[in-house]
Amino acid sequence: MLIIVSTDKISMKRIKSWLKAWFKKASEEAIAYLSAIAVLIFAVLAQKSGFSSISASLVWVTLLLMVYGFLSFLSPKIMSLWDSLMGKVFFAILTFVGTTLCLSTAEQIVNYSLEVPSSPFIYTQSIVALLISPMVLLLGAVVIMVVLLVVAMPMFMFSGVKLSLKGLLTFAFNPAGSSPQEIGLLRIVALVILISVCSSVLGKFNEYEKFVTDITRWYAFNLETEGHSYCKVSEGVRVAYITSDLIVTASHGTEQGYSFRVTACDTFLE
Repeated sequence: MLIIVSTDKISMKRIKSWLKAWFKKASEEAIAYLSAIAVLIFAVLAQKSGFSSISASLVWVTLLLMVYGFLSFLSPKIMSLWDSLMGKVFFAILTFVGTTLCLSTAEQIVNYSLEVPSSPFIYTQSIVALLISPMVLLLGAVVIMVVLLVVAMPMFMFSGVKLSLKGLLTFAFNPAGSSPQEIGLLRIVALVILISVCSSVLGKFNEYEKFVTDITRWYAFNLETEGHSYCKVSEGVRVAYITSDLIVTASHGTEQGYSFRVTACDTFLE
């Protein structure tokens, strides 16, 4: 009995020593991936035990840890790219393309929401561009990540290290200190998860579009039309100007909430 207890103590000391050495040697990324695997195991056990709600929560924690691990790998690369001249040019081009896409899309949304020319509603377009910018950023991120997945990641990840089950389970590092192939495989999994999450959010754009449409109509009516005009309009009707002869009239209280239409300006002036 004494021999068995002593053996157990030695085994526990070895495990603690191995864990301490591994955590000291491992990167933040590797720790995140290992934590994700551990949480996933608990999620499976919870599912088998009948705790489905707990299991679902643990699955989300697993996804977050995988994404965190990948971002901890990617962020230094992005900072290095930002510090270079070519990186600054690349980000400047992305900013220009993104801003242009936001503004042009906002113009179309204003036209679609109000069903009148969008030219009198410059500030409304700016608000809409700001509202849709997260979706545009997500779309751009998905495109970049797909390109990264198809082109760069496999070439970068599968180089120089032999894949093994032991390495996958222990996250073993090679003597040169470069990332093991198992970590590369998990990076690809994390990237796929990140693409899936972003695509899922983009898939809900129709619901978000209704919110943007409501804000567009409210803002255009209340803050970008005028209550008093040199054109003859009915009481309670607000006005925005396309030209000196054409106006957009806006009214509230109809079945669709806000109503906008183009009409000729019948002026009080002689």
